[in-house]
Amino acid sequence: MFDAALTRDVDKAWPAWAAVLPPAALPLLAAYADLLWVWSAKMDLISPVERATLASRYLTSALPAATLCRALPHRRLADIGSGAGIPGALLACALADTEVFLIESRRKRAHFLRELVRKLPLPNARVVHGRAEEWAPSCTEALDLITARSVARPAALFRLMGSCLAPWGALVVSVPAGGPLPPLSCSPPAARPGAPKWAIARAAPG
Repeated sequence: MFDAALTRDVDKAWPAWAAVLPPAALPLLAAYADLLWVWSAKMDLISPVERATLASRYLTSALPAATLCRALPHRRLADIGSGAGIPGALLACALADTEVFLIESRRKRAHFLRELVRKLPLPNARVVHGRAEEWAPSCTEALDLITARSVARPAALFRLMGSCLAPWGALVVSVPAGGPLPPLSCSPPAARPGAPKWAIARAAPG
């Protein structure tokens, strides 16, 4: 059941969502917002500031990540440090044909992600409770994309997970507002002024 304040915020966010996401993703994202609203009242999933504008700012901030991922090969994707599900759960909503691994080391957040995958549902998503470096050796089929929000610098992620990437694979990572873009990257405009940017980063040749 949507809270009235959340309903207004979803209505505010809907045009931005509809401009980027396929129609089938929109009710999934609204249901995601509803579940995150409920759970974040009981546990520390997102900050109070993020919760106040959960749909129009928090979820919408990851729309550029969806734009980038859709423009690249995206059959298999791993989201590192998924937390409350940004960007991984949003990408699972947006990219129904993509196998998405939501990797989260913190037990309570992994439990939330499992509930999210079960209730929406997101049949293309798998929750991995553990650290990315522990999961990497079990990744026997190459990933097209690795995504991360405020987790590590691209070079560190390449060292950690580069062996899982296909030769054409790339990282899609968030960059703080005003921060420098990683080398060998490109980035669309931020979802709104002051929001983090999302950038494609590729390994340096050799």
